[in-house]
Parts: sequence; structure tokens; C-alpha cells
Amino acid sequence: MTDRLLQGKSTLITGGARRLGRATALAMARAGADVAITFLHSAREAQHTVIDLSSFGVRAVALRCDITDEKSVKAAIKETGANSPKAMGAVIKAAKSRLEGKTVDGKALSDKVRTRLQ
Repeated sequence: MTDRLLQGKSTLITGGARRLGRATALAMARAGADVAITFLHSAREAQHTVIDLSSFGVRAVALRCDITDEKSVKAAIKETGANSPKAMGAVIKAAKSRLEGKTVDGKALSDKVRTRLQ
């Protein structure tokens, strides 16, 4: 049986509906964390991922979010807190995005989110 090391925590994973983000979300759920995933265009995949996450006995939610839009990110963070009373354990950026031809700086986004959570 897998250890539930993240029991009592919640996590927000951007781009959690597909590929690496989905694999990360499933690993977090397997470890006991409640999981909120974001998606931009992959609503169908997000709903399938939520069903799979819930099979681990955790709370799971999919939220539409454009990580290049600060208001959208703030709303996702707020909604994550509303859907899980547990302490936020991690924010993971798995979404790939571009803004004006430049890749979004994952570290800067993480720093912004961390600041908003404190």
C-alpha cells in the first residue's frame, strides 16, 4: 500500500489535465493530497482526470485558468481554497504557455503564487 505522505494537504497543478501535469496530479492524489488542476482548452481531459483523481479517495476539482492572466490565476487559487479546507502544500506549474512570443517564467509565477498564499 502506498504511503499517504500528503494526507491533509492540497495542491494546485496548472496544466494538470494532460501529459506531465496529469501524471503529477495522479501522483499527488495517490499520496493523499486533495488536487485542483487547471486547464485552458482541455475541458474534456480535465474532467476525466478529476474522475481518476477522485478514485484515490481525495477531493479533486478542475478549474479553467489562463496562467498568463493574473486575475485568472487569483481566481483559481481562491477557488482551490474554497474546494479544499486543507493547507496548500504545493503549487506546480506544468502548463506550457507563451506571452508575446516569450515563454512564461515558471519561477516568477511560482513566486507570485507563493506570495499570494502567505
